[in-house]
Amino acid sequence: MRLPLSAVREVGPRTLVFLAALSNAGVIVGQQPPSTTTAANRPCSGGALDPTCRQLGVPRRPLSDMPATLPTAEHSAIRVVTVAKGLVHPWSLAFLPDGRLLVAERPGRLRIVRDGKLDPTPVSGVPAVHAVGLFGLMDVAVHPQFAQNKLVYLTYSAPVGEKVSTAALARGRLEGSSLYDVQDIFVAQPNASGTTRIVFGRDGMIYMTIQGAGRNRAQDPNDIAGKVLRLRDDGTVPPDNPFVGRPGHRPEVFTLGHRSNVGIAVHPESGAIWTTENGPNGGDEINVLAAGKNYGWPVVSYGRTYPGPWVTPVQWRASMEQPLVFWSPSIAASGIVFYTGDRFPAWKGNVFVGGMRTGEVNRTGLLERVVFNGRGEEMRREALLTELKKRVRDVKQGPDGFLYLAAEDEMTGEDGEGAVLRIEPAAGSVAVVARAAEGGAPAVPRRNPGPAGAMGVDRVALADAPSTYDTAEYERIRVTTVAKGFAHPWSFALLPDGDILVTERAGRLRLIHQGKLDPQPIAGVPPVQVLSMWGLMDVVLHPKFAENRLIYLSYMKPAADSRATLAVSRGRFDGHALSNIEEIFVASPRSTAATRLAFGHDGMLYITTTADDMRAQDPSEYGGKILRLHDDGKVPADNPFVNKPGYKPEIYSLGHRSQVGLTVHPVTGAVWSTEHGRQGGDEVNLILPGRNYGWPVVSYGRDYDGVPTSTRPWQDGFEPPQVIWVPSIGITGIMFYTGERFSAWKGNMFVGGLQRGRISRTGRLDRVVFNSRGEEIRRESLLTELAKRVRDVRQGADGLIYLLVEDDADGESGGETALLRIEPAGRPTAP
Repeated sequence: MRLPLSAVREVGPRTLVFLAALSNAGVIVGQQPPSTTTAANRPCSGGALDPTCRQLGVPRRPLSDMPATLPTAEHSAIRVVTVAKGLVHPWSLAFLPDGRLLVAERPGRLRIVRDGKLDPTPVSGVPAVHAVGLFGLMDVAVHPQFAQNKLVYLTYSAPVGEKVSTAALARGRLEGSSLYDVQDIFVAQPNASGTTRIVFGRDGMIYMTIQGAGRNRAQDPNDIAGKVLRLRDDGTVPPDNPFVGRPGHRPEVFTLGHRSNVGIAVHPESGAIWTTENGPNGGDEINVLAAGKNYGWPVVSYGRTYPGPWVTPVQWRASMEQPLVFWSPSIAASGIVFYTGDRFPAWKGNVFVGGMRTGEVNRTGLLERVVFNGRGEEMRREALLTELKKRVRDVKQGPDGFLYLAAEDEMTGEDGEGAVLRIEPAAGSVAVVARAAEGGAPAVPRRNPGPAGAMGVDRVALADAPSTYDTAEYERIRVTTVAKGFAHPWSFALLPDGDILVTERAGRLRLIHQGKLDPQPIAGVPPVQVLSMWGLMDVVLHPKFAENRLIYLSYMKPAADSRATLAVSRGRFDGHALSNIEEIFVASPRSTAATRLAFGHDGMLYITTTADDMRAQDPSEYGGKILRLHDDGKVPADNPFVNKPGYKPEIYSLGHRSQVGLTVHPVTGAVWSTEHGRQGGDEVNLILPGRNYGWPVVSYGRDYDGVPTSTRPWQDGFEPPQVIWVPSIGITGIMFYTGERFSAWKGNMFVGGLQRGRISRTGRLDRVVFNSRGEEIRRESLLTELAKRVRDVRQGADGLIYLLVEDDADGESGGETALLRIEPAGRPTAP
C-alpha cells in the first residue's frame, strides 16, 4: 500500500497504523468499516457548538422537587437537594461571609440566593456582557477581605465593537442587591475572549485563566490566550511575576500552554494553584501550576480533535509539564474544589471536579471524586450524580460543609433547566474511611462483596422482567436475562443452532439449551487449576465448526508443586460432552495467564497472554504477548519471529500487560485486543505483526499505590493504542457490531468493563464510535444502572447483543451472575 505524501501529512502516524492494518488484511484503502455517518451521528467538527451534535444525547431528566437519594462508594448514600431553579446557564458560584450565595448566569445576570431562596431580581450594576455561544458572564469571586471592603470580582466577555469581544476582569462593591463603583481592572487584547476563571491565592494575588483553544496562541508568550495570569487585587502586575521585564512576554502571564482552563482552586494545605483543563475530544486534565512553566497545548495533548484525528502524535516532551490527572474519554471538566469539611468524613481531602458531558454525548454530566494518597498521587475516582443527566458547571464547598453545584441541561440557548444543587449525607448513611497504610498512603481498596462495601456502591438485583433503558442517538434498549446462576463466568460462545457455551473460572463448561441453563456441566473438560483470577477462561468455535465440531478452550493447566501453566486444548463437541481432547499449546510453568482466543480471517488462531512485569519485553518468554498458531498448534512459517535467535516463534506481537479481550474486525480482518492497565491506562490495540506495544516501559496508568507506572506514556519505537481509558474501566471483551437490529450502532465497537476508577460494582458496556478513517469520535457508557461487571460481549446470529455479567470478582458464589441479551425497544420521545 502506498499513500501520497499529502495523505501522510493529512492522516498522521496513528491513522497510518490503521491503514497499514487494512493493507495487511488484504483490504484496499477506502474499504472501511461499515459507515454510520448520518445526520444524527456525523463527526462533530465544531465540537460543543456543532448543531448536528445536539441530538446525540440521552433524554432530559427533570429535577425532582423532592430530594433525591443516590448511592455512593464510601458514603452509603447522599441526598441531592434543589436549592434554586429557573436559572439560565449558571456558570459559577461564590459564597459571601454571611452565607448568601452569588450565582453568575452566562447571559449577564448576577443572582443572589439567600436563606435558600433565589432572589427574583438580578443584582444591578453588572457590566455589559457580550453573550455569544459559550461566552458571557462567567466567574464570580469574593475578595478575601470582603467583610471590610465588600469587593466582588467578575470575569466576562467584554464587547469590543459590534461582533468582537475580549476577556475582562471587573470589580465592584456589593451593597444589598447592587454593585457600585464597578470598573474593569484587566482587559485582554481583542479576540482573547473565552472561558475564564479566577481565584485568590494565599499570596493575595488573583489567578485568572484565559482560554487558548485556537491555533498556536497558547504557546505565544506575547498573547494572553491560553495562559493563567497573576494580578494584584487592583489588576496591576506583581513585580515578581515570572516574565516581568522579559522582551516578547506579557508580564501578566504566570503559566502558558493551556487550552481551556474552566476550573481553578487553591490547595488548602500547600497553597498551590490547581486548574482543570478541557481537552477537545479526550485529554481533560488537572494541572498543578508552577510559575513560568509550559503545560504543552497544543504541542502535546492526550486528546483528539472533534472530527477524530489526534491533536498531535506527541504526548510527552521533557520541556513541558505533564498533568497530575487526565481523563479519556473527556468529561468536559469544569469547576474544582478540595473538600475540607466534616459532613462527609470519608471524603475529607478528596478533590471534586464537575463534568459537563462524557465521551461527546450530551446529558451525561457528572461530579467526579478523585482520591489521592499522602504523596498526592491518585488512588481512585468515583463518578457521582450520573443519574441526574445534568451538566455540572461549578462545584463549591459551602460554609455549612455541604457541597453546592451549578447545573444545567444544555450548553447553548435559553432552554433547559438551570439550578443550584446541594449534596448532603442521607439520613442513616454510613461513612467508611480507608485504612491508612505505611507511609501515609491509603490502603489499596479491596473488593468487598457486601451490600455496602467500603469501596463499592450497593448491589443491584437483576429484574426478573426485561428492563428498558435510554441511550444516546435516541435508541431505547431492552435488557433480558437469558440465564442466571453461574459461578464466575468468564466467556461464552454462540453455537449455530442457538445454544450457548459458557465457561466458569473454576473449570466448568456450561450449556444453555433452548434458553435454559443445563444443571449439569459438560463432561470432558481438561483439569483446571484456579489461580487468583484465572482458571478456565475462553471458549471459541473452529471456523468450520459445522463440519468438524471442534471447540477450543484456554485455561490454567495444573503442574507439579501447585504450579500451573497456560494451555490451549481443542476437542469435539457432540452437544453434551467433549471428546478427543488434544493439547495444542502449553506454556512454561507460571509464565503467563489471562488468555483470549480468536480465529483470524487467515484461519490462524490468535492467543493473548499476560505479564505484569518486564517479561512482556522479553522475546524468549511467552508472557505479555499475542501468539499466532495454526489450528492444530503448529507455528506458521510466516510468523514475524520464526528462526530469529532468542525469540519464541509463536510470538506475533509483544509488550502487552493483561489482554482480556480479542476480536477480528469483520471487514478489515485486523486483529484488535483490549488490555488492562493497572490503575488507568486501559487500551484497545490494533495488532500488527512483530510490533511492540510498550508495556511496562510506557503506560498511561499508575501502580495501585498511586505511583505512575512509567515516567512517560509514549515513546518512539512502541505502538500507541487506538483508544485509551483513564480512569480504568477494567476493560474486558470486545466486538464490532455488524447487525441490522441497531441501525445507529452499525460499525461501532463495544467493550465490557468490570469497574471504573477502582470502585466496585461500577461495570459497564462502552460503545465507541469511529469515523470512516478508523479514528474515535465519541463514546457512550451503557448499562451502568445494573452495577454489574461485564465480563464478555458478543453479537448473536439474530443481530442482538449478548453479554456475560457478574457482581463481584472474589468468592465462589460471586453474587449474581447472568447472560443478558440487549434488544431494540423503540425510540423515546425527543427531548
